[in-house]
Amino acid sequence: MEERVKGIKEQFLFKYSHVLESGEVLPQHEKINYEYVDIVEEIKDKICIANTALLKADPVFRPKAILRFSSKSIQSFHNNMDFFKGRIKSL
Repeated sequence: MEERVKGIKEQFLFKYSHVLESGEVLPQHEKINYEYVDIVEEIKDKICIANTALLKADPVFRPKAILRFSSKSIQSFHNNMDFFKGRIKSL
């Protein structure tokens, strides 16, 4: 999780420096980015739900329970209401 946060922070800083140079943001906007350790400190005593397909150990977020959810793919109707109506009627 921490590695992922580092990658996101690097992307943010790269994009931020680009838009700062072009005058699209102000220097104060940099403060919207929080440090990982500060976030962990805030949520460490709260119930945290992690939704992931990959089970791996994380020293900060140790699971108390692992729940498995099954899912079924559905057809996308892409705003085609007539097609959607036809599928509903066929059920």
